[in-house]
Amino acid sequence: MDSMNELDTEKLHKKTRRLSFMDTFFYNGFFIITQGFILTGLALEYRAEELVISVIGVLPVLSQLVQLLVPFIMNRTGTRKRALLSTALISRITVAFISITLATGMVHQSILLILLSVIAICNSFASNFWVSIMKDIVPANISGRFYSRRNLLSSFTAMSMTFIYSSILDNVPGRKGFIIVSIIATGFAIADFLVLALHYVPPRQEPSYSVGVFIRPLKDLQFKKFISFSFVWNFALAISSPFFSYHQIINLKLDYSFMSIMTIVNSLSLMVFYLLWGKITDEIGGFDVAHFTLGITIFLPITWVFTNLGTIFLIPVNQVVSGFAWSGVNLTLFTTMMTLFPGERAEAYFAVLSFANGLGALSGSLLGGVLATLMKSIKFDIFGFPFYGIQLLFVFSSLFRFLAWTFLKRIRVGKKSSIPRIIYNITAASANRSVARIFEFPSIYAAIKGRVAKKIVRDD
Repeated sequence: MDSMNELDTEKLHKKTRRLSFMDTFFYNGFFIITQGFILTGLALEYRAEELVISVIGVLPVLSQLVQLLVPFIMNRTGTRKRALLSTALISRITVAFISITLATGMVHQSILLILLSVIAICNSFASNFWVSIMKDIVPANISGRFYSRRNLLSSFTAMSMTFIYSSILDNVPGRKGFIIVSIIATGFAIADFLVLALHYVPPRQEPSYSVGVFIRPLKDLQFKKFISFSFVWNFALAISSPFFSYHQIINLKLDYSFMSIMTIVNSLSLMVFYLLWGKITDEIGGFDVAHFTLGITIFLPITWVFTNLGTIFLIPVNQVVSGFAWSGVNLTLFTTMMTLFPGERAEAYFAVLSFANGLGALSGSLLGGVLATLMKSIKFDIFGFPFYGIQLLFVFSSLFRFLAWTFLKRIRVGKKSSIPRIIYNITAASANRSVARIFEFPSIYAAIKGRVAKKIVRDD
């Protein structure tokens, strides 16, 4: 009887893992309008200023400040599934109000800020409960492959919908184009909620949550180090992230079609390298991959410092390298985070980490917004090479990314091997040489010596 129950449970787990792929498809179909150059264009339709653009550009991370309310939501809803569906429903319904406000002429930056805040906050809550559920659904031994394939589909959806949305915006310019795009996004949002409703949530005895539940994560030394890293990392991203698209639209005067092509290049790069990092992560663990790929992202903002109308070729180069690095970061920071969470009370750990993420994003976005407002009109030439004041934010981002990278090095998690060792093994195999490590020689010698001694004894 128990074996039958285990078999049925495993079938439900597999079904939910398949449904999670549908979830990422529909989720990205609507979430993409709250990201990148599409969001920047939408914000300009609502006549948003630089400071507001800076804030809304990092709202998905900024909204995590409210994660400390997770215990209240869990106590009110009673189960993880009800908590997931209630917060997801509010988020998906709010997406519809973007097209309504555009169609009725209610275009003011405060309205867009309110709508996007509600979407981001509810998505943040829903993500907490989803992570807790998937930790019970996805076995650790397949997590690398599973999440790499899921991220692969996520990138494909983002690539496809970015192309479709940008084509609409180029062919139907102005507010009408954004109305059409937001209506399509609403359809994806509703479909995503229906898919989430089909997810199986493993039953468990729901603990009674209180404020004291956050004390345990703060006593975990390695998790505290990860919190420090995550705060600086999100600060580094938030200080500049909304202004890469701003620089392309306002300073370089690039059209949506070109930017969508660059997004497709980035997405294809992500898709290829997600598969690579997924396999490597299952072999050596995620932490070493995270450290290696995050180090590469330090240099990406610098390429934007030297990007102007005469050096547009730097953009596709940046997108390819970005796909290589960010595929590893996106996959392995998540799996590293999951290894630091205990089996129970994972929501509390996620809430504390999310609060730190949001605090870092808030600090970075406010500083970035203020600096952007002060520097937006600055332009100067050095040896005939034009620079814009806004590009100084990209330098700051690289500096703080480096600081976050040094924080990441202090964390200690279990790992099976390392990227340098993998590179050594591959190089040795390619040269048709056996991969022998120096420390193995004494044991090999001892084994041979023992066999020879036994043979001599038998001969005697």
